[in-house]
This record gives sequence, C-alpha cells and structure tokens, in this order.
Amino acid sequence: MAHIADEMERPLVSVVCINKNNSSTLEQAIRSVLAQTVERMEFVIADGGSTDGSLEIIARYPQIRLLDGVDASRADGVLRAVRAARGKYIAFMTSTDGYVSQTWLKTATDYLENDHEASLVWGAAISMDAHGSLVSRFYPKEFVRKKKMAQKKRWFQLWMAESGTRLSYLPELSYCVKAEVYRRLIEPDPACPELASIDPILRFHFEFIRQGYLPVYLPALVYFGRTHPGQAQFSKLMDDWLARYNGARRAHVAQVLLGRRTHVWRDREGREIARMGQAEAIGRYVWTFVFESRLARSLRKHLGL
Repeated sequence: MAHIADEMERPLVSVVCINKNNSSTLEQAIRSVLAQTVERMEFVIADGGSTDGSLEIIARYPQIRLLDGVDASRADGVLRAVRAARGKYIAFMTSTDGYVSQTWLKTATDYLENDHEASLVWGAAISMDAHGSLVSRFYPKEFVRKKKMAQKKRWFQLWMAESGTRLSYLPELSYCVKAEVYRRLIEPDPACPELASIDPILRFHFEFIRQGYLPVYLPALVYFGRTHPGQAQFSKLMDDWLARYNGARRAHVAQVLLGRRTHVWRDREGREIARMGQAEAIGRYVWTFVFESRLARSLRKHLGL
C-alpha cells in the first residue's frame, strides 16, 4: 500500500528545461509548458547562472522548481536537470523553444501507460525563425506527407543503414521517455569512452538505440524549435560530436554484421523482447540500405516516385 501511495504522489511527468540568459524567449517557453493538460506534472528549470532577468521571470511562476547555480557547459545543465527530475516520465526542452500542442504530454503519457514495451514516444516538430514566426519546415518530413515512420524494432535497422544522423534521429524536444531509462542512458558509459565528452542528449540517443529500447512515433505536431544565434546544432562542436557519434555507430553496426555482437531489443524494464542474429542483421541492413536509406530516398525523389 505504501508503494502505491508513493506512486500516486510521484509526478507522472517531469518537464526539464535548461536556461541561461534567454529571458527574451523564456516566458513563452514557460507558458507553453504550464498550458499542458496533463495532470501531476512537475516543471524543473536548471538555470546556469543567468544575469539577464531570467530568474525574475521564473520567480513569477511558483509552479516551477528552480535549480539555480552556475553551469560550466550546456551538458552540466542538462545532467543537473535530468538527475533532479522526480517524474515517472521525462520530457526535455530548452528555454528558446516550446510546445504547440497543449495536449501532447497527456497524449504521450497515456500511450506510455498502456504500452509497456515502448520506452519513448515522440512527435513532429515545426521550426520557428528568430523573429518568432513559425515556418513551414517540419521534422520529420513524413509528418507533412502523412507517411508512416519506422516504429519500435524497425528503428534499429534504419539506424544501422543510415549514412548520417539526421534522418534516424529522435528529436529530443518532442519526445517523452521513461525516466529510469533516460537517467541511466544519458550518463557517460565507461565502455564507450569516445562518447563521454559529447552532448548528453546525443549520447542518450546513441545508447537508447544501441541497447535496443523501443521508440514509438505518434503523428502529432508537438513542438516548435527556434532558430537563434549560437545554436549548438550549427557549431563546430556539434560537428565533432556527430563525427564521434557516427564513428561509434558504424563500429557497433560492423560488430553486429560480423556476428561479433548480437542485437537485443528490450522493453522499458530492460527485459529482452527479441534478439537478432548475424543472418537477420545482414538481411535487415541490405533491405534498409536499398529501400529506406538516404541514398534510396534521394533516388526515388529523382525518379519522381
């Protein structure tokens, strides 16, 4: 009975947000979270030492749990926020972005409460320019075309064959994930030291797919991501992170295709659901490379298919 009571008192979902000197966009981000219809939501903001009035804005909202301090890097803020989250599920955001759907977190948590295989659900995002206007640029593009996305076990085979990261990437701003999985996989893994210094969100993505956890795409427009000066995704640092990520991915895929590692799919508790031997891995890889990779998509577009 005590365990049930603890679960009822625990937040269902924690929205964790990082901020440092983004006062011009912070309030819009805050309001987009507080407008969510989900019950038992915790809102945590890790402020990394703002001096621009951000703290005064946050203080106007008593619903927010503030983690103030000084962060040496974006990674410090991300890890501090995720470690502090108390919810059963976690949704990550930054203070320059926000939700376009007020019902997204309820939709996501309802799904996760009923599908105990899936560890993560995600939806589509739309871009916002530096002036605050939404622009017709969506991720994934399949959202606009109303095409199906790879689900659950099929995501790993897309990840195996894709030549870059972008088309097989789960966008962190529009996913909701089982908290225990997120907290564990976002931390550096001594077995993969080459990823210890990359962005923790990117590291989580690598480990989530490599270790066989299952994502589910829900075809809803969830989030806006704002273009702004100094974005990490356009920096030379991100180029280095992606190079490390893709190097580790190619090495892991090679081990699977050579039969030196067996890929195991897992439910949210880490229990084995299925495994893939060498012959199946090669078959899935070839099929995906021929029909679903960036090269195949480019060829179909060129042919008008």
